[in-house]
Amino acid sequence: MNLLLKKEVRLLLPSAATVLVLAIVTPWLGRSPYSLFAIITAVLFFGLLLMATSSFGREISAGTFSSMLAQPVERRRIWRVKIGLLALAAALIFAVCFASCFLRIHDYWADVPGNTGALYLKNNFAKAAGTGALFALMALSGGLWTTLLLRHAIASFWVAFMVPAGVIVLELLVDAQLVSVLSAIVGESSNMPGQDPARTVIYCGMIALGVAYGIAGIVFSWRLFLRAEDAARFGDLFSLSRERVSDDAAPAKKSSRGVRAWKPVRALLKKEFQLHTVSFLFVGAFLILHVLAILLRSDETLLNGFPVLQSLVQFFWVFWLIVPLIIGCMVVAEERKFGVLENQFCLPVTRFGQFILKVLPTLAFGIIVGSVLPLALEIAASSIGASSSGFSNIKNELTSWHFIEFFIKYVGAAAGLALVGIWGSTLAKNFLQATSIAIAGAGACVVIGTLITGKYMFRLFGLGLPILAVIVAAVVFPWLAWRNYKFFAESERVWRRNVLTFAGALLFMFAGSTAFYHRAWEVFLRAEPAHGAAKLSLENPPKLRGNIGSVLQIVLPDGRVWADTFEEKYRHNPRVRGFDALWQNPFGSLPVSQGPQIFPADSDLAASFTKKTEDITLDWIREKNLERFAPASFAGSIYNIQWQGYIGNDGSLWIGNRFDLLKTDSAEAKYLQVGTETDWLGVVTLLQQMIALKADGSLWQWNFSYKDETLEKKARVTPARLGIHNDWVGVTGVQFRAVALAADGSLWMWPQSYDHGPLMKKPRKQPKRLGNIFDAAR
Repeated sequence: MNLLLKKEVRLLLPSAATVLVLAIVTPWLGRSPYSLFAIITAVLFFGLLLMATSSFGREISAGTFSSMLAQPVERRRIWRVKIGLLALAAALIFAVCFASCFLRIHDYWADVPGNTGALYLKNNFAKAAGTGALFALMALSGGLWTTLLLRHAIASFWVAFMVPAGVIVLELLVDAQLVSVLSAIVGESSNMPGQDPARTVIYCGMIALGVAYGIAGIVFSWRLFLRAEDAARFGDLFSLSRERVSDDAAPAKKSSRGVRAWKPVRALLKKEFQLHTVSFLFVGAFLILHVLAILLRSDETLLNGFPVLQSLVQFFWVFWLIVPLIIGCMVVAEERKFGVLENQFCLPVTRFGQFILKVLPTLAFGIIVGSVLPLALEIAASSIGASSSGFSNIKNELTSWHFIEFFIKYVGAAAGLALVGIWGSTLAKNFLQATSIAIAGAGACVVIGTLITGKYMFRLFGLGLPILAVIVAAVVFPWLAWRNYKFFAESERVWRRNVLTFAGALLFMFAGSTAFYHRAWEVFLRAEPAHGAAKLSLENPPKLRGNIGSVLQIVLPDGRVWADTFEEKYRHNPRVRGFDALWQNPFGSLPVSQGPQIFPADSDLAASFTKKTEDITLDWIREKNLERFAPASFAGSIYNIQWQGYIGNDGSLWIGNRFDLLKTDSAEAKYLQVGTETDWLGVVTLLQQMIALKADGSLWQWNFSYKDETLEKKARVTPARLGIHNDWVGVTGVQFRAVALAADGSLWMWPQSYDHGPLMKKPRKQPKRLGNIFDAAR
């Protein structure tokens, strides 16, 4: 590889590698591929625009453009090497991008019956690929001619984006007026380019205009490069301030000591305002484009048949998030490029104060322009009936929690991108380097955020991981930006610090969220407090009855019935019931007073309860041909509609189909023995758990995962000891949770798998004491 080619590869590699990774990963980040082609077209456009701007822009920013022109090499050869390498990288990225899209769509519809995925690909893939190729050509062309014409990386980036976007939007607005005229000439309108001759003509005109712009831009770039001279064309053309060039223009005003103390701060703020002058100007042009996009939405039939353009216009407000990233990348990198950063540290303001005066205005500008301004435009658009599909009901939801949540996320995204841009700017020596670094950092954050919010990661780490990730990112990026800004001259040490800090942050996120979610501190706590003196025994045990709602009844050995409800709605509305099944409360109405009640043994309520729970249980056993199972199998609550645990007459434990779903002659009845022990006394089945009571007074728990779908897999699961005591006399369930009665009369409840504390911790291992049935009140 010759030196010229090697130099161009090194020049283009950072931006090309960043865009290539984004092109591969982006199709797999969304949950649905319906807006995939519009998103990937936007990613391609901005990525290839960054690459095209970097081809000559990095030469100009690094000050090597004039040296390149002075080399004893023909400019035609330099042009061929640059453009050939750029075209090769763009073709590779384009092919990999749409191959990733193709695989993503097939993966999404792999389990959907029929040919939905094939039909979607047939209708949209070729059209999206053509649109993407057209946008790629315009991005490459625009990045080249604007860089060579303006010789200013930031202005080139903005102009290269604004010109084709403005041309397309204006052409669509003009086409809206031409459709009716062409329809009268070539035929009736059907709102589809392939069927409506008028729209077909317009569609071909759009393609021709885009191709003409791309070819003309490349030719113009070629002519500019052949005639290029060592002279900047942009620089200070756009400046909103006017500096004094003479001290004789006006006499200096006397000021107090306090005013003089603020002069350095005002000067620094003014300098930051001047630094973002270019962005201010092009934000105004971006605002005009957004207004034109809103006008395009007002005609719902204008973009029918153009799915990619329709999605881009509908979600134009998302593109405003580019602005915080761009302005963040300018903060430090541009000053390092001009060599003024070292001199600035000599000013009578602390280095940390200078950093704050950079970060706060950039954050404020990024939040206002990146989120508040586009949101205000969309609210205004909804009032005239031209709202985006994402803001269809925004006018009626301005005070709802849904809108507040969206607003917080949108503002947070703008602030986060601004912080990532500032961080990238502290690592780079010019704007283009900072943009590549910031895009890589933002892309890594999006990928990690997508992974940690997946359902499988949620089962491992809970909600604490994404919340902790946001907190860590909000701390790490500003802290690293400050450290990089403070020690910017030590490049090797700076990069090492950043890599080690991010590695440590990831380790802290996963380790901290894992320890928090799985309640690691409970290893050092007692599993369960001591129980009191025994008042009940397994020789004459009580009978527990729980229901799927919140009602719990206990038949004491002396015939009394203890009853309580554990949910407010049952206490205040006695007619609210759970499922009408065997374990449902047999009383005419539930107790309406607060707290537990004990009904005398000779009362009608206690007799009715005892008779119903014994006689009807035996009737059901005979009806289902389940005589081999003991009545204790059906004494507890049943919370799973597919399977149930049973106690055999010999004390063995079984798992099988739900008895109330089986008919006498059902061929689907299936039961498997769990283990070989024959000393089981009671069992309760929950959603993904089974808890059984042994004759020695111990409790055992089976936890079934979602993979344990068959009875065979469930029967092979190894149980775990529940609690540490051996004085349990009964087990049932209330509200999908296991409830056990100890010999001293205390009731204990174990949380279910979906119980969570703050930040979605896993359910605690210790049971919760509900009270004692012998106490007057709970």
